[in-house]
Amino acid sequence: MPIDRDSLRRAANAAAERERGSRPPGIAGLILGLHRGKLAEFVTIESSALPPVPLRPESAVGIAVAARGDSGTWVPWGRVVWSWPEGRVLRQERLSPGVARAIPLASDPETFRQSCTTAEAHLGGDPGAAAELVGHYRRLLGDDGTRLLAAIFPSASDLWASL
Repeated sequence: MPIDRDSLRRAANAAAERERGSRPPGIAGLILGLHRGKLAEFVTIESSALPPVPLRPESAVGIAVAARGDSGTWVPWGRVVWSWPEGRVLRQERLSPGVARAIPLASDPETFRQSCTTAEAHLGGDPGAAAELVGHYRRLLGDDGTRLLAAIFPSASDLWASL
């Protein structure tokens, strides 16, 4: 029986369109897509995303990915950087062993969502978004975790001035 390549292509395009439609827009949608597509080869299903970091100098957004450590902590092992607002993966890389250390990650979905929205506002030039975003980081990660994000994403220096 011959393979109908046009039907297969249409079915694949329809499935991709449904997946795009099921994700929220913006940074939250990028994060929810971490375990899909080509990124799934890099970001293991056991990994979790830390809050997004807007990288204004390069019009991008980054997230650190972490694995569960001992006693409810998380240990960042890599980072992903997307172009903003296109959402194209620019980089995916493992962190140097000396950078990662165990940090707590509060389970607070509302603050995590707010950090996504505030990161978008910061990328859009909102002057008050930086301080608000650092407040979200501190609620989710504590002071040590916030300083660790600064070490992972030093190019976001406009965020880290208040640390």
